[in-house]
Amino acid sequence: MDFSALKNRLPTGVSDFAEIRRSNCIYVDKTKYVYDLTQSRAPVFISRPRRFGKSTLISTFEELFTHGVKPYDGHDSYFKNLYIEDKWVDDGQYLIMKLDFSSLFVGSCSSGEKFLNKFLEVLKKFCLKFNVPIEETGDLATLFNHILQNIPNRSLVILVDEYDYPLTRNICHPDVFEDIAEVLRAFYQCIKSNSGKYRFIFITGITRYKDSSIFTAGNTISDESQNPDFGEIVGYTRDEIKNNFGENLKYSASILKNKNVTEVIESDIEELLDELASMYDGYCFDKRIKTHVFSTWSIINFFSDSDASFDNYWYDGGGLPTILRSYLLQLKDNIQEVLNTDNVIVKKSVFNNPTDLASMDANVLLYQTGYLTFEKITTTSCFLKLPNKEIKDSLTNLYFENIYFNDRQREALQDQKLSSCKDAQDIFDYFNQILNAVDYEHYPLTQESAVTNSLFLFFLGYSITYPSVNVHSAKGRADLIIDEKDRRIVCELKYARDDGEVDSLLEEAVNQLKDKDYGNTVQSPTNTIKLALVFSQEQKKFVVFKQI
Repeated sequence: MDFSALKNRLPTGVSDFAEIRRSNCIYVDKTKYVYDLTQSRAPVFISRPRRFGKSTLISTFEELFTHGVKPYDGHDSYFKNLYIEDKWVDDGQYLIMKLDFSSLFVGSCSSGEKFLNKFLEVLKKFCLKFNVPIEETGDLATLFNHILQNIPNRSLVILVDEYDYPLTRNICHPDVFEDIAEVLRAFYQCIKSNSGKYRFIFITGITRYKDSSIFTAGNTISDESQNPDFGEIVGYTRDEIKNNFGENLKYSASILKNKNVTEVIESDIEELLDELASMYDGYCFDKRIKTHVFSTWSIINFFSDSDASFDNYWYDGGGLPTILRSYLLQLKDNIQEVLNTDNVIVKKSVFNNPTDLASMDANVLLYQTGYLTFEKITTTSCFLKLPNKEIKDSLTNLYFENIYFNDRQREALQDQKLSSCKDAQDIFDYFNQILNAVDYEHYPLTQESAVTNSLFLFFLGYSITYPSVNVHSAKGRADLIIDEKDRRIVCELKYARDDGEVDSLLEEAVNQLKDKDYGNTVQSPTNTIKLALVFSQEQKKFVVFKQI
């Protein structure tokens, strides 16, 4: 089996539907959902994280409304043999207004005026393409309404990709943010006021919040983001991977099993799919928790690797959207909770009605950007969890690299290894070396939780240790437990704001370790070290310890 031939059929770096079909690349048929959405009379909105195939979805709508499902220009329809081919009966000629805010406005969002001018330029190009008279004006609403007045009823298809990009990119610049929001409000208000002009409107992006322009001015929009009927509209299901990537599965299984491709059996394929699911599956976007999908980006990249490596493609491939980057510092305490528990709980009212980005619940933002997903939903709450190992590793890497930003220091600390610490004094010294490498400017150790979180994230990013924080037992809650292969380190940490209280805090920590019996579980290793430690705010390090 020729790996190069298999790789050439993967839609790597290609999001255009027509190009995927023209190049005979693998296309997982999503046209059932495309057809169902096109029956909507109201504008449709669906939010999904990056790297899930939203741009290909937009491109599919564009091809459908431009050329339909019949052959044209001497070639077969690109919808040949797809679900929609014998369902689509609309032969109308439509004007397509495609707005990809992530590409159209790159480099032009530094001010509301520049954004407006670029938007006007795009609308004027639309006029030239479809022979609509151009009205020279500096007002977006005036130009857009002029366009609508000069086209037939039900002739316009509007496709908006990354609707929120100009806003999230300027979340840290409130004046620019509001100027851009004002431009977008005018655009969506025109849509709302001229419903008879449209055949179909589809809008997609990452974030979803009520104070954004799309929802304040365009409140006739149908939000299908959590509709179970569209839970699989992007991403791949297990069956879709089996049915569309059969040869790729065989090749990867042969590498992992060290077999010839002809020797690969069904159980090898299923075992590989199980491993892929552990790494890249688990995303659930529907409120009934009926469906879940694999990351499109990660699956394509896995099959693109001749060594069949279960790498972290999400994070390495741009899995850190602008909005999440802007909120790294605000989210740092929340990340520890997410990484250390089976799920996090958000009130349903808070989850379904986020107001603005500045006040959005951290867990809602992590859901929208793909770092959390639905586990279950009750009448009052949404239970969210990490979807898979790749995302857990991504979050760990994200904060590990930001808290311990000095590459040389970080690598030196990792090379030293906790296992080289033979006794409590070595561990005490090693902890202080770790904390000395923390970025104090952005992650100041100003309270006990910050110290605990910094150690937790270091050892989680360490990969060969298994840290836990706030570990509950029958008698209380241990601050930090680190499990190695043959040893457990149980820590009770105290934070001294005044060095005069160090001794009393140490005694308090020692008594807790003795009274609460932290770390003694059924799985407890025979070699257990229990440490009471006190961190000094004045000296910015642990100053005393005692082993019990």
